[in-house]
Amino acid sequence: MANTHSPLFRFWREFSENRLAVVALLIVLALMVLALFAPYIVPQNPYDLETLSLMDARRAPGFIGSGGYVHFLGTDPQGRDLLSAIFYGLRISIMIGIAAGCIALVLGTSVGIFAAYVGGKIENFLMRIVDLQLSFPAILLALVLVALLGQGKFQLIAALVAAQYAYFARTAYGAAKGERKKDYVEAALATPLSGFQVAFKHLLPNCMPPLIVVATVQIASAISLEATLSFLGLGLPVTEPAWHAHFKRISLHDERSLLDFGLSGRCSYYFDRGDQHCWRSNQRPV
Repeated sequence: MANTHSPLFRFWREFSENRLAVVALLIVLALMVLALFAPYIVPQNPYDLETLSLMDARRAPGFIGSGGYVHFLGTDPQGRDLLSAIFYGLRISIMIGIAAGCIALVLGTSVGIFAAYVGGKIENFLMRIVDLQLSFPAILLALVLVALLGQGKFQLIAALVAAQYAYFARTAYGAAKGERKKDYVEAALATPLSGFQVAFKHLLPNCMPPLIVVATVQIASAISLEATLSFLGLGLPVTEPAWHAHFKRISLHDERSLLDFGLSGRCSYYFDRGDQHCWRSNQRPV
């Protein structure tokens, strides 16, 4: 029988009351399952050159390729199955986003909690650095850091962490500063507990709710930053199965691919006398 008094059970009971949150959780779990089991779900490894055939290049959705399976979203100019490429790209995008978000969470929370607990000149010094970093857009800092560190997974994660930890530091500092003045902290300080134990065993648990909210946003932001930097040629190399590579292949002239046609943003629909028309954005209706 489940322990109805455990914090985890109480959290799940309150969380499950919000149907929208449960649906969002199921969607996230579904994406993670697709990313984890992508090699067993999709018919092709899009980055195994032995499985590619130029005869299958630029094919429309529903095309049956030389491998004998259906390309539900068509193929790209190299003959890769676009559905398989999306699932494989999902793996690395989620991995980088979660890794960068978790490391930034640990680093930023440590800086914020430490500054709020110690106070004085150290607090002012650390938080002025954080405020200075927050005055610059995250994409600008990431661009500079990636340009300095070079391409690669670890370099990209390091750049994303350096660009995002300040959000966690400011949030943790604000929450810990309010908790620092409460009676339970003063009581803990009166015991033989070390400063580290007071800060991270008493202050930190009460600062977690806002940090969890920020973490969910920053992980999504890290995935977006990774795709942006890689799209600009400063993140992952083109040989990595990331989403940016597929966005780069989107072409105005490759209208036979459903994914290219839909993501290009160059298709406009309008209704005239009950008919639906579609034309390129650089053309004018008659």
